[in-house]
Amino acid sequence: TIKLLHQDTDQVEEINLDEYIANVVSAEMPATYDIEALKAQAIVARTYTIYKITTSKKHEQADICDESTCCQAWISKEDRLKRWDTEKRISNWNKILQAVNQTAGKIITYEGKPINAFFHSNSGGKTEVPFYVWGGTGYPYLQVVETSGEENYSQYSSEAKFTKEEFIE
Repeated sequence: TIKLLHQDTDQVEEINLDEYIANVVSAEMPATYDIEALKAQAIVARTYTIYKITTSKKHEQADICDESTCCQAWISKEDRLKRWDTEKRISNWNKILQAVNQTAGKIITYEGKPINAFFHSNSGGKTEVPFYVWGGTGYPYLQVVETSGEENYSQYSSEAKFTKEEFIE
């Protein structure tokens, strides 16, 4: 079990690790994604959780919190089910549980220790060395790589036209 801090209520809940991971996966990735993508997300979320618990205790009374800007996104099963269409609730939840259960106990390590498994939905076509994003000493297991298939992410780009005067203003 882990201790999960609910930021909005300041309450700490003890929760089974894989139950927590299922809630993270359901918050971080659409259930419509391929099962292999959901399994990869489960492994990365579990790795990130174990890394946070063992190396960077941010919360005095808890192992991790439910706030994506602090730790990682998390949503309760009840709230997640309410957001899905009624006819898809059970199948979506079961698919997420399948991904979590099929990867149970699996984490990513480097030199025998859990990695700091940063993850994102879109890299813009190329990842960046974490040192240039967050500072610190860097992570030898995270390097710049080209990523494909992201050219259709329209939610991350927009276009606006301005006159010179509007731009200056």
